[in-house]
Amino acid sequence: MKNAVVGVLHLIAVDYFDKYLSSINKQSYRDFKLFIFGHKIKPENIKYLFEKYDDLDIKYKELDYNLSLSRSRQKVLDYLKEEKYDTCIFTDTDDFYHKDYVKNIFKNLSDKTYDIVFTDLSIFFSKENRIDDYFKKCGIPDEINLEYIIDKNCIGLGHSGINLDVYEKNRYIFPDELIAVDWWLFSVLMAVYNCKAFFIQKSLVYYRQHDCNTAGFLNLDEKKILRGVKVKVLHYKNLAKFGKIYKKNYKCFNELYEKINHEEEFRKKYVEYVYSKYKNRMYLWWEYAKPYKIDKEGNKKYE
Repeated sequence: MKNAVVGVLHLIAVDYFDKYLSSINKQSYRDFKLFIFGHKIKPENIKYLFEKYDDLDIKYKELDYNLSLSRSRQKVLDYLKEEKYDTCIFTDTDDFYHKDYVKNIFKNLSDKTYDIVFTDLSIFFSKENRIDDYFKKCGIPDEINLEYIIDKNCIGLGHSGINLDVYEKNRYIFPDELIAVDWWLFSVLMAVYNCKAFFIQKSLVYYRQHDCNTAGFLNLDEKKILRGVKVKVLHYKNLAKFGKIYKKNYKCFNELYEKINHEEEFRKKYVEYVYSKYKNRMYLWWEYAKPYKIDKEGNKKYE
């Protein structure tokens, strides 16, 4: 089998890239090629790191500077299909990894029972401040299906892998406007191929928490809550072709988004509601962005 480990290197991740490469270099399973795709990066600024870890089998490729975040991920997968790789394990270049991360992902992909596999995370603030087994503490089951991730996500492009049999080059164009690219991708794969994902209940990824995380956990505030609503508008809009539930959710969240942006009092109440419900609890990605309903008396009620 041809096994690929992939990471997209962007400007924010450069400061963490040495630690990332060091963790990949220490992997207990070595039968893979590491692909680093640079997005808006000057190669000369990172060349010394590739020389430092020259015992890693690394291939570096530049992505088109003008590509969106979403389309850059499509180009990565398209390239691996062209090169006839069998498996792809995703990594985030601002995170770092347990030595058995690659081993566990490939082991569970190779038996072909599941075409999507993901691990648990250690939410990493600092050496002294981290939360291990985050998803396990959230109660995620061993097996995830499409229904489970309709209103929230737990499979990211930094702690998962796929059998590339379930990805067809250019079958679906990744929409440029997406924010939660991972959520959209895994939803499409599950919808099209009726596949499920297996959850490895081990914290094998140290998921850094910093100001530039697209999603992140904890530290809930108004900006994050409102961004969550926008994420869901774009997510459901671009999944509408895959089922009525997505059309329904798009209509609901689009209306909510419009109200938030045009009714100040409503926005305040909505933010207060979400914050009060989630400020002292753990949540999955985008879970806190909740819809609302209007009862027979015309009062707004949140789900």
